[in-house]
Amino acid sequence: MLGQMWESIKPLAPYADAAKQMIHSAVQDYDKASPEAKAKINESTVSRTLAKVMTAIDNNLQNPKSGIDITDYLNRALVVQGTRFSYYSGSGTSFGNLMMKFTLFPTFNGTEYITVDKQVDKILPYCIGKYVTGTDGLQVDNETKNIIDNMIGWQKPPGGFKANVKNVDIIQEGTLMLRFGAYYAITNLVVENATFNFSKQMTKKPDPTLSGDILSPLYCDVTIQLRPATKYSDKSLKEFVLSRGSTKTLQEVQNDLKKVLQSNLSVDTYVQ
Repeated sequence: MLGQMWESIKPLAPYADAAKQMIHSAVQDYDKASPEAKAKINESTVSRTLAKVMTAIDNNLQNPKSGIDITDYLNRALVVQGTRFSYYSGSGTSFGNLMMKFTLFPTFNGTEYITVDKQVDKILPYCIGKYVTGTDGLQVDNETKNIIDNMIGWQKPPGGFKANVKNVDIIQEGTLMLRFGAYYAITNLVVENATFNFSKQMTKKPDPTLSGDILSPLYCDVTIQLRPATKYSDKSLKEFVLSRGSTKTLQEVQNDLKKVLQSNLSVDTYVQ
């Protein structure tokens, strides 16, 4: 209590008289406290020491011959042993630079011409949820429905995200995975921000008989910023750092490489 009081009167350093009065009032309140209240305060060595310090300062302030300067004391920081300490509150796990940057160009899917717009349209549902208005399936009377339809809207979570009460190493529904090549993969990510920079230059589809728009942007620079949706434990951290979360992908890549080597490099070819 006295320690908090000291911190509260420190801004009064330029106003020495007001600070003196506050200290004197605080000490008087302590002296007038009931024996039960004093006993409760004196149970703590820290509180008992602070009370003695404040009483000593007050006695010197009330004595004109002491020569004590209250401003000098108010400019000091009160440091009491046993009141400041560090405690363990858990280790945080964070992954820096969870960002994807890539450029989209028009492409083909068989004989279908896929424009840049169509490719971006497939990414958008994971970046922003669909906005719906009104009751959206709620059973209400017509009057209430008209009011709600005009005044209330809902934005659904992107990608069908659903939060789970268990949030440590549990893959949440609707989250994404960021994969770096075949070795590293981070799960439980959501899109925090997305930027789409379309080109000013346009291109036309090569064959007029193909379906789709005749003109479309030549390219689109896409930047997607991701962030974790859950808390990662040491297990998840090790899976990422030691590539244990990509075991299946690594095995598939290694098998493909073995097939290529076996088909292209026979024993005779290797010897030659």
